[in-house]
Amino acid sequence: MPNHPTGGPRPRLLVVEDNFTIAASLRVLLQRFGFDVVGMAGTVATALDLVASRDFDVAVLDIDLHREPVTAVALAVEQRGGSMVFLSGYGDADVLPSRLRAYPRLQKPVDPGTLAAVLRDVFQRDGATGGDRPASAGAVGCRAKDGTTSGIR
Repeated sequence: MPNHPTGGPRPRLLVVEDNFTIAASLRVLLQRFGFDVVGMAGTVATALDLVASRDFDVAVLDIDLHREPVTAVALAVEQRGGSMVFLSGYGDADVLPSRLRAYPRLQKPVDPGTLAAVLRDVFQRDGATGGDRPASAGAVGCRAKDGTTSGIR
């Protein structure tokens, strides 16, 4: 695993997002923040294949993939002991089983710095091999400091 600029391992991310433009933006931004994006998927089926075949530390999961909930993918990540952060463009966390609501959820549009900070926190807490889900749940506000909604939509 390549080293992070701070000297530690670079967190390996799996990105699951059905909007190609958002997915491509996420990849570039996350790489700029020092993360390795080791796999990208836009459908539940592709994401399940990647969860089974790739080594990653944290999955970044859009909750709704072409009107199909990402629940099966999240459960597969959880089953292998992985961590995850959910992204949502809507108030759709209620489609997730209650135990998955304990993972961080960011509301789109996402401020890139906020996303990077949450991912670093998850990686530091759970380590490179995954770990327990967080004790608290809920969405994280992701507007830029100046109040704008620029960022990842």
